[in-house]
Amino acid sequence: MPGHEKLGCQACHSAYTPQCYGCHDVYDPTKKQLDKVSYEETYGHWKEGRSYLRFEKPTLGIDNLDRIMPFAPGCQVYMTELDDDLQVKQQKTWLTMAPYDPHSTRKKVALCIDCHGSIKRLGLGEGNAQFKDGHFETQQIYDPQLSGLGDFSLETMISEKGEIPQKMSRLTARPFSLDEINKIYRVSLCITCHDRYEDKIYANFEKSINRYLEDKTLACWNLE
Repeated sequence: MPGHEKLGCQACHSAYTPQCYGCHDVYDPTKKQLDKVSYEETYGHWKEGRSYLRFEKPTLGIDNLDRIMPFAPGCQVYMTELDDDLQVKQQKTWLTMAPYDPHSTRKKVALCIDCHGSIKRLGLGEGNAQFKDGHFETQQIYDPQLSGLGDFSLETMISEKGEIPQKMSRLTARPFSLDEINKIYRVSLCITCHDRYEDKIYANFEKSINRYLEDKTLACWNLE
């Protein structure tokens, strides 16, 4: 279909994507752990935990080969180093998203609305959204501030204001821009009635949009 030239096969044919959000590493110098070089127990103990895991629909973005592909955390590190009195010595955070093939290929594909109408797929994070006057306002399911993890959802690759809170694992990989997100999302407003690939409005969607804006007699204007 026109407009889908960059779409990677995995974007639609992946049944799910393993997603590990928030990798929490704590270094405790008062405990021992196996030194895998000397094979002896030495002081300096690392403990690792997760914020949450998901095996579900992936976020989509542009990979380093300029394809629309699934993205997942890779990795989102919250590192805490304790001192000998078990007080916080330093804390650092590295948040990264990575494009990849999840190897969960299936013949069945996602429906059009599953991508065009999902703010998580678009990179805005999991939750609800209002689209008003050409702008998104999102309400995230996961509250990072309440959890002390920063200002953005761990699933957010780009905010409704255009902020990009995470690095990419490949230099040229990136989230969708807000302009691209608006263009993708607006299709969801038509899919309710125009739900077939071969529907003629999709042959030239820009022309169809312009006709909609200019012709107030179209049935679209009478929908409630």
